[in-house]
Amino acid sequence: MEIITSHTNADFDSLAAMVAAKKIYTNAVLVFSGSADAGVRQYLQSSGDWLSILHPGDVNLKEISKVIIVDTREPHRLGEFRELIEKPGVEVHVYDHHPTSYRDIVGEKNIIQEVGSTATIFTEIIQEKKIPITPKEATLFCTGIYVDTGSLTFATTTPHDVKAADWLLKQGADLKVVGEYLNRNLSDEQRNLLNSLIASLEHKTVEGQSILVASASVDDYIDDLAVLVHRLIDRESVSSVFAIVRMGDRIYVVGRSTNPLVNVSEILIEMGGAGHTTAASACLRGRHVEKVKNELLEIVGKKIRHRSALGSEAFEKPLRASILKVEDWSTIPESIVNLLKSVGETAKNASINVFVVGGFVRDLILGVKNLDLDLVVEGDGIAFARLLADQRHGSFFSFEKFGTASVILPDHLKIDVATARKEFYARPAALPEVAGTSIKQDLFRRDFSINGMAIKLNPPDFGQLIDFFNGQRDLQHGVLRVMHPLSFVDDPTRIFRAVRFEQRYQFRMDSHTEKLLKDALKEGVIQHLSMERVSAEIVLILSEPNPLPAIRRMGALRILMLIHPNLKLSSKIIEIIEALPGSLSLFQSPELEPWIVYAIALLSELEPYEVNEVLNNLRWSGKEKDKFSLLLGDWKKILNTIAQGQSIKPSALAKLLDPISPEGLIFLHAAPSLPNSAWGHVQGRILQYWSRFRKISLLLTGKDLLALGIKPGPEYRLLLEKLKDEQLDGEIKTKEEAEAFIKKRGTAPLFENPHSSP
Repeated sequence: MEIITSHTNADFDSLAAMVAAKKIYTNAVLVFSGSADAGVRQYLQSSGDWLSILHPGDVNLKEISKVIIVDTREPHRLGEFRELIEKPGVEVHVYDHHPTSYRDIVGEKNIIQEVGSTATIFTEIIQEKKIPITPKEATLFCTGIYVDTGSLTFATTTPHDVKAADWLLKQGADLKVVGEYLNRNLSDEQRNLLNSLIASLEHKTVEGQSILVASASVDDYIDDLAVLVHRLIDRESVSSVFAIVRMGDRIYVVGRSTNPLVNVSEILIEMGGAGHTTAASACLRGRHVEKVKNELLEIVGKKIRHRSALGSEAFEKPLRASILKVEDWSTIPESIVNLLKSVGETAKNASINVFVVGGFVRDLILGVKNLDLDLVVEGDGIAFARLLADQRHGSFFSFEKFGTASVILPDHLKIDVATARKEFYARPAALPEVAGTSIKQDLFRRDFSINGMAIKLNPPDFGQLIDFFNGQRDLQHGVLRVMHPLSFVDDPTRIFRAVRFEQRYQFRMDSHTEKLLKDALKEGVIQHLSMERVSAEIVLILSEPNPLPAIRRMGALRILMLIHPNLKLSSKIIEIIEALPGSLSLFQSPELEPWIVYAIALLSELEPYEVNEVLNNLRWSGKEKDKFSLLLGDWKKILNTIAQGQSIKPSALAKLLDPISPEGLIFLHAAPSLPNSAWGHVQGRILQYWSRFRKISLLLTGKDLLALGIKPGPEYRLLLEKLKDEQLDGEIKTKEEAEAFIKKRGTAPLFENPHSSP
């Protein structure tokens, strides 16, 4: 079964879009997701039986295989049909004209245009497909356009809306009928509410901007509050107005504005609402009108300040059309800039578009150096990568399944090239299936808005920022926002990445993103991941220059417990991790892996068998596991031994510490488990071992022992160990002394008992 639906409290644009969608999806049935507004109800009562529209109770949700959603992408506005967008096996198509929001539904098909009316989108499709319509249908579609564009006068009106209305008039649309629904007389209840709003009018000046606020309370729901708000605008001649009305146990907030500094969509999204830059609304429960008013004015002030800080140019053209001037690329070497220009020239000559995307763009805007070059091609990415490799005499590797390739240039610089693609997840946490698409769809599949930007490289547009999803705005405001509601379900590794990016840049997840993350955790989505993928994300977090904030965040979100149920972030562990950067700075070794030092600290309060469980679960390699050997014994006993043995010999110290990995030694140096009086001594002895005793060069080798007449065998190892002890303790300082020691020990009866001490 296929259904066509729209948001609850459907208006004329919703109804028109639903009926128009039926012209395309001929097998689908029309179903309201909830109620309809008064005008639509009146229209349906007077229009006869030419329209057949069902209600949620008339359909069996289990039988629905496809849902066509029009005039909204907000899940919470679909009533009972909300569950369909997440139901396996249900295909979702979306048609909408509202601005992109982080809560948007993403379907298998998404037709989104920022025009004045969804009816305009369908009118253009019907024209293109040459589908015939009746005068009655043309009138309804025209009504949808006129209502949502204020008879083509609202600021959201586009040339598309005007052309669509013109075509509909030529198809027989009756403006007299349209006018009847545009100019309906107010009911007594509406007239009384309007009078209450007029009596309550307050002119506020917020951050230098004039705002009109009206409020009222009624016991029952009254239709068309938006119509009353327009009456207020006409009466008062203001650019920005908000109406706050309690109806029963709910409070409705409606905003209208033509002032670019007062973006009512941004403002009311903060209150759980939605809409356009010039028209938006929200519905709240269990609140008081006065408190809502105060909260609203506070949000208005905050948003005006943010928009003022962006400057007037931000409103003259969208951020996504801005040019990042090459002279401002201060974090990028000139050679890389020239390389990217050359790549753009190659793409132009090949008649394709190429973009640099992702972290490079994000960090360029932030002023952070990042030379990871990820290119996206609108075309055949693999063929373009091969062309780059041939032109620059580099090597080439391709991954056909994902449409990606890597080019290694002679100077060892790596360029990753991908075909612009969209991804499909067959199930939560599965690796994606991919298909070719445009740069916009490619960016939409990414994890967060700050990573969903691109820079075009083709001349003459080199440096043009492509930002469909307001990533630059989120960077400016320090906000981490997912691209769509199922982001964490599709790929749960994004939970770890959200924590990592949030703490790295000292950003914050917006409230909706954090709720989606917590909901995903409650649903147990991480359990769907392979442990290899979980392990890789944990390593990335622990590899951050300062991983403690991310570790704290994982603790607060109860993610650490998913690594092991008994893993808790105690004050002692935090104290150790805080000390680790200082200890790390004192130990230098090419074999050192700092992330393991932090992992040892994180696991240090688990029992040895629990540490083993974590190491096995996370699938770390045998070499990596060996570096955790310290935690498989009594590491606190090692510290106490060093602390209590004030005169412990260097040889004894080496025997104690030799089995411990460099990472384990750094952990011991930082672990504050002893009184301060002993701690300085312990740290000093560990550093002494690291710098002087760890890799002592023996005065003799096996060849020397052979020359001294010692027969090869197990004796060699034991003799050299004894020699090492003597050297460490300063008893033997020259080669001659070493030879004399070996000659004596090589023939001594004591040699037969290698466990005896000299």
